[in-house]
Amino acid sequence: RSQLVLGSCADCWYAVGIERVECWYFGPNLARPPMPLTDAACRAAKSGSKLKKLSDMCGLQLWIQTTGSKLWRYAYRFDGKQKLLALGKYPELSLASARPARDAAKTTLAGGSDPSAAKQLAKLMEKTRDDRYKTVAEKDEAKQRREGRAEAPVGRIAGLPRVGHEE
Repeated sequence: RSQLVLGSCADCWYAVGIERVECWYFGPNLARPPMPLTDAACRAAKSGSKLKKLSDMCGLQLWIQTTGSKLWRYAYRFDGKQKLLALGKYPELSLASARPARDAAKTTLAGGSDPSAAKQLAKLMEKTRDDRYKTVAEKDEAKQRREGRAEAPVGRIAGLPRVGHEE
């Protein structure tokens, strides 16, 4: 089979706009450029007995679960391993919003960081932002009071300084 350069075969009208393809006339594997997803295709996608994956460009995928939920995923490789990043649910996160989220993850990946690890770290920082030492100590004191073990340490926490980021 011969690889044909763009426009070299008069019978290959599919070859317009593709850099290097295998001619459909001479071989069965015509390399077509991938078509990006449309919002209409996302809305019309129905669940089946197996997981369905609709691919957009550059690793963005819409997963249609067997339960009918539609989830955005970004498939990428980091450190030689295939990974997935969950971006959100389809109706809440539209196609137009999922593409910039994918681009942000690609930027993080280009910077040498794992987008999934960066998202987990951001979630952890958000969760622990309000859980400073005094807050944790107050929760522990309340638990001890409920259990009837707080006679000695009650009031000790009031003099503790705040540790962590002050806003």
